[in-house]
Amino acid sequence: MIKSDDKFKQITRDILWLNVTMYNYSELFMIIRQLEFAILQFTQQINNIMDAMQYVLLGKLHINLLKPVTLHNILKNVSSH
Repeated sequence: MIKSDDKFKQITRDILWLNVTMYNYSELFMIIRQLEFAILQFTQQINNIMDAMQYVLLGKLHINLLKPVTLHNILKNVSSH
C-alpha cells in the first residue's frame, strides 16, 4: 500500500512537471513564431527599400515612396501649370 502511494505521488509529480514543461515549450514556440514573422516583415520592408533605392539611383520615383493622395496632388499641380 505504501509503495503504491509513493508511486502514485511520484507519477503525480512527474505529470505536473511535464505539464509545466510543455506549457513553457508552447510559450517558447509561440515567441519563436512571432520572431520569425517579425523577421519576415522586416526582410520584406528592407527589400522594398532596396527596390526604391534602385529607382532613385535611376532618377525615377518608386511608386511605394508616395501615397496615392500625394501623387494625385503632384499630378494635379503639374497639370494646372
